Amino acid sequence: PARPATPARLRRRAPCPTAVWLIDSHVIEQRHRAILSAYDHVFVAIKRYAEAFARLHPSVHWLPLCNMKPVLPPGSTPKRYDLGFVGNEFPAHRWRRRLLDLLAAELGPERMFRGQLHDARYEQTLQASRIAFNASVAGEDTNYRVYEAMAQGSFVLTDRTPDAELLFGDGVHLAFYEDERD
Repeated sequence: PARPATPARLRRRAPCPTAVWLIDSHVIEQRHRAILSAYDHVFVAIKRYAEAFARLHPSVHWLPLCNMKPVLPPGSTPKRYDLGFVGNEFPAHRWRRRLLDLLAAELGPERMFRGQLHDARYEQTLQASRIAFNASVAGEDTNYRVYEAMAQGSFVLTDRTPDAELLFGDGVHLAFYEDERD
């Protein structure tokens, strides 16, 4: 049986410079350190981690996330929800769950979508939401949801993260909230 292709084995066989884009870079683990040495160029989705990885590798660059999902034609899904959150509520997401609970109590279940969806239902629900809500993990990362909701034409309400502040204007491209009162 063939041995699995590891980053180091792929690099040895590559006839050209190699690159990797680390997306979940908010978790600097041993696996990231091992990956770094296998590539000529490293791109990191969160700016502050690009700066941290640059101490470990000579060619590290910040490359923010973007929308990777299909974009529906504008208005193809009628607005159904005042607020939509399509995503995870893992136990570690206590702050996110607290904010969603407060919003649900204020709006009521019929005016809000809250849950996980995949396939075309993900994009449709984002477009069907007047406001797409986001709460980052630990206030550090600007996750895919921000980009995907903007691409579907929904107004994005998100917590303030360093990368989002560099990329987007508050009140221009989206709106930031600071705490649960906002």
